[in-house]
Amino acid sequence: MSRTLISPLIKSMFHYGRHKSVQPRLLSTFKKFCSYSRSNIERLDILKKVYSPLLIHKEGTQEWSKLIKSVKVWEDYFRPFEWRAQDYYFQAEYANFLKAIDGLKASSRISSVDILKRLTVDFAQHSCAIEGNTLKLAETQKVWNTLKKNFSLNDFLKNIDTPLPAPSSLFDKPENKVIELSLEVPALMKRFIQFRDESQNSGLHSLIIASRILLTFLHIHPFADGNGHVGRSIMVLYLIRNGLLPVVVQDIPREEYTSTLFLAQAEKDSIPLYALVVQNIFNILMRYQA
Repeated sequence: MSRTLISPLIKSMFHYGRHKSVQPRLLSTFKKFCSYSRSNIERLDILKKVYSPLLIHKEGTQEWSKLIKSVKVWEDYFRPFEWRAQDYYFQAEYANFLKAIDGLKASSRISSVDILKRLTVDFAQHSCAIEGNTLKLAETQKVWNTLKKNFSLNDFLKNIDTPLPAPSSLFDKPENKVIELSLEVPALMKRFIQFRDESQNSGLHSLIIASRILLTFLHIHPFADGNGHVGRSIMVLYLIRNGLLPVVVQDIPREEYTSTLFLAQAEKDSIPLYALVVQNIFNILMRYQA
């Protein structure tokens, strides 16, 4: 199979969960080399299945370009922009839990704005901790206080439309280089926004929708690194816009969190992440009940 057919979208998937720690630059032992080789073979086998419809056309022809730009090859195989029976099954099974969350949100004597202010540092610290950052909560609070003291949001907004200097390259470090085909990414991001907006009519709870928004973004992000922070921020934005609190993954081992992502992306089993998010939000609301 041609190397140019290896999509960055699949690269993103296999850098999350159990594959993310296997990087070429870390291959200092033969054992690690063998582990990387096995995962790469596994990845290439899936790629052959995903992109088999392209192989009937010669690369670079009009038919080939039209098919790859349509994103139908990747989308038809993984089907990330559709709701599944398991999503509605989870909502039915957790109906009382979700109802309790809505009740706690409505009865809280502390406003959502005040809770959100208290959770800002928590979210930043735990989001970074998932990525391996060792800063403690007190240290994160100190950084946050320094930022608030020395930087004005108004100044940032005034300069938000200022053109940035032209980059010397499209990546700043090796793991952010898109080696493989990127033609699918723009069309997939349009489908992602469409999926997010149409999900309002799915009949599903906002917590379930927010979780799938995170999973879908991670699934199509073209880089091997950096998708976690952005994905969780997109998820939090959706939650806040729908009157909910940000998810702060506390006391959860990194391996457990990333395993839920891998199960959802590779096995199409989103229930473990749904359960993690629902339990997390419930615990936060219980903590802030006055």
